[in-house]
Amino acid sequence: MRPTSQKSTKRPSLGEIKTRIVNRLEAAAGNTTDYWDFRDRAEDLASERLFQYPAMMVPALQKQIIIAILRARQDVRTLADPFLGSGTILALAMLCGRNFVGQDINPLAILICKTRAFSLDNEALEAAVERVCEAAKSDPSYEYACRFMRQWKWFTRGANIGLSRLRRAIIKEPELNTRRFLWVCLAETVRRNSNSRTSTYKLHAKPWNQQNTTVQDVFKSFLEIAQHNLTVVANFREALAAARQLTDDGKYRGRVKIVYGNTAVKMSAPDWNEDAKCDLVVTSPPYGDNQTTVPYGQAAWLPLQWIDIEDIDSSIPEMQRISGPFVLIS
Repeated sequence: MRPTSQKSTKRPSLGEIKTRIVNRLEAAAGNTTDYWDFRDRAEDLASERLFQYPAMMVPALQKQIIIAILRARQDVRTLADPFLGSGTILALAMLCGRNFVGQDINPLAILICKTRAFSLDNEALEAAVERVCEAAKSDPSYEYACRFMRQWKWFTRGANIGLSRLRRAIIKEPELNTRRFLWVCLAETVRRNSNSRTSTYKLHAKPWNQQNTTVQDVFKSFLEIAQHNLTVVANFREALAAARQLTDDGKYRGRVKIVYGNTAVKMSAPDWNEDAKCDLVVTSPPYGDNQTTVPYGQAAWLPLQWIDIEDIDSSIPEMQRISGPFVLIS
């Protein structure tokens, strides 16, 4: 009697995995010498922005690498990014149907990524945008909803009033994931309507004769940004549905954990019941300093003054809520 043949369960060696990945990447590039520049092929659902965050990855490049690795190692189930940023790796992990854990020290990054992962009901979000716009327009108050250092320098009176009315309207929304989406829209509204130049992520004040933002300018910007972000959410949701990654109630099938924290000190593991070990880390760490690279903290400081930090993460220290994730140079 012949012995029953058994399928080998031997895992491939690191050398074999490397060869598979290299072969996949070479096949993707073909004979195109500048393929990896992605100058004309940057379009990707993971590149659609909810906020103009500094120094984003090139999603098309990361996508090719991740797919090559996943095909070489199909047992990879959980991706991790210890420097989340705007969530490029988060979006790619979800589109590939993988679990994800990510961390960042910048509260604005945490807000953007939680919105990306959990604010997926574009129809409910659209209704909320309409309510907020109507509430802000009917708000007769001239009271500032926030007070912070050098507020007069960074916002005109019209901008302060308009942003205050929007903030009061957003706070009234009962659903957390809806508010997070609206806060992201407000963050980009702040960026566009402050007295800081939008040509750079550093805080540089515009000339005084260009500081003329009105209440109506703020409302117009918010609506335009919200409409754009609703399209981003709808497109992402459609792609997840096409990949069969949504449950019947419209939530992502996989597990996503987004943690506020300093990765230079510790990477916090998700509180999942089963083994939370990450199988693959894909990231782009911050680098340099305020003299040589994009200052992430300065890009986030003004928007964070207007956002309810409790809606981002209750574990964010009080001091950081005031001063921001990095030292402010103004």
